[in-house]
Amino acid sequence: MSTYWIGQAKSSMYLYKGELFLILLAVFPINIGLRVHYGIRTNRLNSKQRHYQRLALKHSSLREHICNTMHTFGPFLKKLCIERTDLYLAVQQGFTEGIKTCQKIFQNDRWNCTTKGNSKSAILGFVMARVSREASFMYAIASAGITYRVSKECYLGRIRNCGCKKIGESESSAKWNCDVDVGTGIKISRKVMEDGLLKWDAEALMNRHNSDLGRMAVRDSLSFQCKCFGLSGMCTSKTCHRALVPRIEKIGLWLKDKHKTAVHVKPSRRTSRSGYPRFLVQINGKGRPDPGSLIYLQESPTYCERDPSTGSLGTKGRSCSVKENAISNSCRLLCCGRGYDTRIQVVKRKCNCKFKWCCQVECDECRNTCKVYTCK
Repeated sequence: MSTYWIGQAKSSMYLYKGELFLILLAVFPINIGLRVHYGIRTNRLNSKQRHYQRLALKHSSLREHICNTMHTFGPFLKKLCIERTDLYLAVQQGFTEGIKTCQKIFQNDRWNCTTKGNSKSAILGFVMARVSREASFMYAIASAGITYRVSKECYLGRIRNCGCKKIGESESSAKWNCDVDVGTGIKISRKVMEDGLLKWDAEALMNRHNSDLGRMAVRDSLSFQCKCFGLSGMCTSKTCHRALVPRIEKIGLWLKDKHKTAVHVKPSRRTSRSGYPRFLVQINGKGRPDPGSLIYLQESPTYCERDPSTGSLGTKGRSCSVKENAISNSCRLLCCGRGYDTRIQVVKRKCNCKFKWCCQVECDECRNTCKVYTCK
């Protein structure tokens, strides 16, 4: 099994010339191999910890020591960690954004971008034991997150040796005179997602296909934005450029639609000299899958019951809705026919607020009761 990591969070203290450096490298393991054992684990960092993390990474001798001792790093990630701190941090942030987007858009489904961890600080510890459509989505959204964040950081001038594509000369703001350079984000994302990969078996081909789809989603989501320039609000000149969508959730929702219509594939009979399949074909015999589709090799479990062998945590204890118009989070669907428990919950909120001179707001405390439904 080939494995690469995007960081693990261990804290170490170093005293160097009177300065205290808190070494925090957030770790995101992604395992790619003969079977999908896809594990991602991130730790929640507060603003002070992120500040010390950046200080530690900028300190060359400490940074090189830390990066070289990360034996699970692939060669590209190790190089980024040592030589390109700006890119490494952008990759790290993009990966986290992709996972958080997955959690948000699947929060009401049976599979809710499963999370688990040994402590409250672990915001994600995800293990997937099947090459299912959920594994496909994870690769696509992770790849999209890295592409999106690296492209945005380049556009904002926070990454060295990349910026935006000039689209003409103008006296207007430079920001409005260039396209976002999504090509750099695509290039970095591809290298990160394939870093340390040694075997191009069926699973690796599936992961590459789905990662490419995530990058394509970012590229195709670019939109034209225009701004007028002139005296007294007159539009004497207008500059337009291609820009990223404001939030990555839009890309995530597009990929979720692809998740619903994902295509079941299998290895082709044609193999390379090393014995690995040259490409994947659809189960229904219609040839190779379309590049614009998510693909998977194994059917998904129901995610109704807890089953470590499939990566399912089950839906027991999940909140659900009894409303007739509820779709994905309805108790009927989410509880898998097991029924649900009902409890009364008291909710406190501020009400009857009044402004008191000067300068204070006084409110009463109101209590409301509501019913909460959880799956048995």
